[in-house]
Amino acid sequence: MSFIRFGSVIGFACVTAMPACGSSSSDGDSGPVVNPNPTSQLVTLNPDNTIPDQNFSGLGASGSISVSYFSDPVLGSTGFAYAWGNVEGTDDFLGVAGIHATSTPGDAITTGAVTYDGRYDLLRVRGNVEDQQSGQIELTATFNSGRVTGSADGLEVNGTFSGNVTAMGGTVTFDGVTANMEGVVGQDRVVGAFAGDDADGILIGGIYGAVTP
Repeated sequence: MSFIRFGSVIGFACVTAMPACGSSSSDGDSGPVVNPNPTSQLVTLNPDNTIPDQNFSGLGASGSISVSYFSDPVLGSTGFAYAWGNVEGTDDFLGVAGIHATSTPGDAITTGAVTYDGRYDLLRVRGNVEDQQSGQIELTATFNSGRVTGSADGLEVNGTFSGNVTAMGGTVTFDGVTANMEGVVGQDRVVGAFAGDDADGILIGGIYGAVTP
């Protein structure tokens, strides 16, 4: 399975307001000063699959400090996006994530288990330190248990689905943060976006996988 990243690092299709995508970090005076009450939420993306206006006050797309877009190289309408930034007029900062509304997982899973060759991409922000990480992950959707599971590089995926539908919920856990996840899962693909926070910062990102012929 192959992915394309539009930018300086290979992977999913990606556009970012930061200098690079992939595993990276920055600290010192290069990041914003944020308060100890970060928040995060899952959002519905715009019809063109961009992040809706969050009233960010940064310098990136829609005022965000960092924004990333990811798409299947074959089905460009299937993917996810995430962003974070300082909220205009406040000292608060917010992380958001969502999947493309046009994401196509294939038919609902009605029996057995489906395994996907996949990849994850996440951003962990603590104070003014930004760490971005991506990598390969094998995901498995099991009809009897109604679960989508997988783990890689400290990321634990615990998705849920039921009733012969493609909607997926659940959580992911990374670096001690449990983030809520929403997405779709089917006989061909799985895609999800997640957003969570703790006292130290936020966790946002997404997962994507496809059945390898």
